[in-house]
Amino acid sequence: MAAVKTGVTKSAVPYTGTLTLTNQRDSGDADNPGPTWAVAVVAGNVVLFASRVYYDYNASLYAYVVPYSDPPMVYYIPEAQAPSFSEGEIGFIYGIVDASETAGPQGTWPAFVIVKLAAGVSSISVNYSMAFGCKRLYRTRTSSPSTGRDASPVYAKETTVSDEWQDVDHPWTYNVSLGTISWTGTQAWTELVPDEYGWWPYLSAPGGIQMMFCQRQGLEGKEYAEISAKVNGV
Repeated sequence: MAAVKTGVTKSAVPYTGTLTLTNQRDSGDADNPGPTWAVAVVAGNVVLFASRVYYDYNASLYAYVVPYSDPPMVYYIPEAQAPSFSEGEIGFIYGIVDASETAGPQGTWPAFVIVKLAAGVSSISVNYSMAFGCKRLYRTRTSSPSTGRDASPVYAKETTVSDEWQDVDHPWTYNVSLGTISWTGTQAWTELVPDEYGWWPYLSAPGGIQMMFCQRQGLEGKEYAEISAKVNGV
């Protein structure tokens, strides 16, 4: 049994679309959660999210939700970066995070963006695009010759094959955008301390795209969250 690489590769496929939250004034205010916690799209380990900002009175910090796990991850905004809101404003935050939660050198992942919706505005929409990674198809052939014969199979039933996509060697280029965030570059080899090293930013090739919704409450018949997605333009 041996795995051999084939001539078949799956290059960086572009994923594009929009994250949209609507009717976000059905509940909540600048300090309290609205009807939707957050929405997100995930490709490989890269998470693109848009979340309501609310005040966590237990932690005494503003917080937001990133829905790539169960239960969803709650993040906190450092006090020095805490937003302030005018009368009637509500806050949202969008950004890019690593679903594998690798640390990496500071500055590897881009800063988040806080958006304040003015009084009377209840919707936010941000466009996104992702393209990174490459996979090669590996084929494993297994032979099971009948008893008493040599190792060379004769009949079709004596040999089987299985295919598996595996990441092509790094470094990879990456091109990701979300709203006003533009995150592009090429992975670099990084050694932090002995026995901690790797290609940063850490990236795993997408096998598809996931759409995640995290709803808190709402009124029947109203639409609160929408995700659109195109894979290679389709």
